[in-house]
Amino acid sequence: RTVNSDVIGWLQIPNTNIDYPVMQGYSLYTYMSADIYGNYDYDGSLWVDTDVNDWSNNTVIFGHNWTNYSSNPAIGRPGDVMFAQLTAFQHDSFARQNPYFYYSTTSQNYVAQIFAAGYTTDLNFYLWTNTSASTLSNIISRGRSLSLHDYDVSVSSSDRIVTLSTCT
Repeated sequence: RTVNSDVIGWLQIPNTNIDYPVMQGYSLYTYMSADIYGNYDYDGSLWVDTDVNDWSNNTVIFGHNWTNYSSNPAIGRPGDVMFAQLTAFQHDSFARQNPYFYYSTTSQNYVAQIFAAGYTTDLNFYLWTNTSASTLSNIISRGRSLSLHDYDVSVSSSDRIVTLSTCT
């Protein structure tokens, strides 16, 4: 936060190069094409919508993937930036070896256990950040149904989830 007061968290995913601050601007699109200083950057930053806070039951973090979108994405290419290495979770062996990621906010550190990883064109089912228990339950169910792997992780509408979103 000493670099920029818009830093609201930090995301780190083991065995990837995803180790970045998470930004929150005055609009959803503020950091879509801006670095952590607010300067234009084609790669953008990792960012959240304006309504995300420490009490959101679904924190949706967005990040670009410009380089790793083939039908068989690479694991660990050093040139990948932002969420490009997130697609490594398509591979069962990678997903099983990396069942957790770390998210820190300005007030708390979290160890997040992954319960689903998959692809969708239906953005409406997970974009809501502060939801009712029934909506969160639907997000969890839909996430499980789209998941490429069965993580066998217990999660319910009383939990808080973090959704990582990128394009392919």
